Amino acid sequence: MKRGRLNIVVVFDAILRPETTGRYVVRALRNLGHNVSHYNPLYKTGDALVFKHYTDLLLDDVDFLLYVDDDINYPISTTAIPKYYWCIDTHRMEHLVSGGTRWERLKRFDATFLAQKDRADEVGGHWLPLAYDPTVWHTEETGKRYDWCFVGNVNPKRQVFFDVIRAVYPNGFVGNAYFDEANKIYNSAWLALNLTFSNDINMRFYEAQATSALFLSNRVNNGEESLFSAVEYFDDAENCLARMRSLLANKGKLSKKAGKQTSDMLHHTYEARMRSLLQKTGWTDEAPT
Repeated sequence: MKRGRLNIVVVFDAILRPETTGRYVVRALRNLGHNVSHYNPLYKTGDALVFKHYTDLLLDDVDFLLYVDDDINYPISTTAIPKYYWCIDTHRMEHLVSGGTRWERLKRFDATFLAQKDRADEVGGHWLPLAYDPTVWHTEETGKRYDWCFVGNVNPKRQVFFDVIRAVYPNGFVGNAYFDEANKIYNSAWLALNLTFSNDINMRFYEAQATSALFLSNRVNNGEESLFSAVEYFDDAENCLARMRSLLANKGKLSKKAGKQTSDMLHHTYEARMRSLLQKTGWTDEAPT
């Protein structure tokens, strides 16, 4: 195990999705005291993304490369330096860009980390759940404007579900929002709803619980009970309405439960995830003196 400051290159594209997880990984590793650089393996010319072939990747004194899933299937460096992979979207193993599958990509690394437990168990990789950044997601004294909210993409199945909820509780927010705006919406709502169809413990489990809203979700049955102690669950739309009715009837009790959720989140930061990754790959996670 190496002690002291590590030299780490984090590989991910930030052109198509500037808010990608890799940015949080870089910040977390730097906060742990290591030398970290971001390498973008692509560049844009016109409307096309072009692979650089790693011709400008500097590897002097680099301890390892960490690839963070960005949904693009570009080639992996062939250097002998250790290479690790955090596979994020394990519920959808086909890449959105450049074809290929994550199944194939997982075989090319010295160690693999997967964001969902069922997929990690299936491929024999390490389970490294998603996380949140406390500089973005936190409690604020904004005052409550909404009985409930859902922050995210609304597909047809979700639309049907939230139409049922809105018919009884019309004072809700449904739609996309990002970073500070999303944080303000969560803190402006008494309840933060989640609805997932992909058996994944998604980002809302972490981001919403870090705010003053009480998080209420359908069950995923994919290891969430080992991560969280205070999540409120529902079975279907009718049961969700019953849970909402009970929770909204006592705002003081609701706020206490939300506070317990927020306390749980202290264990689910990106820094905590990177400490785990460094431990599982045999590197020290001690900050240099």
